[in-house]
Amino acid sequence: MPQMAPTIWLFLYFCISILIILFSIFNFFMFTYTKSSHFKSHYLKSKINWKW
Repeated sequence: MPQMAPTIWLFLYFCISILIILFSIFNFFMFTYTKSSHFKSHYLKSKINWKW
């Protein structure tokens, strides 16, 4: 069975590292966006309080 060259291992390592970093950044912004929009909508709902 042939072995992989060291340059292919480095290329594979960099590809997997970039994918993990991009996935982590995507998840970070996705979860912070939902929390901030939920907080803003809750804040606006509680702020509008009409007293007749």
